[in-house]
Amino acid sequence: MKKYKILLKIIIIAICLILLIVLINIGRKTYILTKITEKSQELSQNENYYWNVKIGDREISTYRNGEKALTIMDNGLMTISKNEDLVNTYIDGPEGKIARLNEKEDNPNLLIKLPGLILKENISPVIISAFNSKISGVVEEGKECYLIESSADAFIIHASTEKVQIFIDKETGLPIKMIEYNNEGETTTTTYKYEFNEVTDEDLKEPDVNEYKVMQ
Repeated sequence: MKKYKILLKIIIIAICLILLIVLINIGRKTYILTKITEKSQELSQNENYYWNVKIGDREISTYRNGEKALTIMDNGLMTISKNEDLVNTYIDGPEGKIARLNEKEDNPNLLIKLPGLILKENISPVIISAFNSKISGVVEEGKECYLIESSADAFIIHASTEKVQIFIDKETGLPIKMIEYNNEGETTTTTYKYEFNEVTDEDLKEPDVNEYKVMQ
């Protein structure tokens, strides 16, 4: 009988130790994910920055200084946000050079906001993400990074994405690379570059409107 009691105690202690290790690991990952989100949100308050995003063979760049921002896309589309809701759009496409001036934009921050790792607002999804994620330290493009490997559930990712790898710069909390795996086994790689407090008025210079056909 004593042997069974001793064995039961050992089993209970082993289970408790396993649970403790699991909880410590989840707590560590929750702390990392929360800090990453806080850092990226803090940087998003900066009003002087440049960022470039490449998704496969597509590319978009944004320069911002205060209320004014310039966004350039690889399809010949350029937008200048002059204030909170007015934009100038310049299109250099197959039909020639076209400009649309002083248009009201319902969501002007959509293209100029700083891209970053976005978790849902409350703590529950963070914990769920921590439970489902593997987080390790790696060096990517010469930067000390967290590599987050996870299902896409807790992140704002494309609907077809099943699994994601995100390389997060430890210093900024912003992603420098993301690899998405869809349900057909295909991958999409996104790379990010950032510069802060370097954008000048020269970077935000608009094209010569006289070279464009202005649409009313």
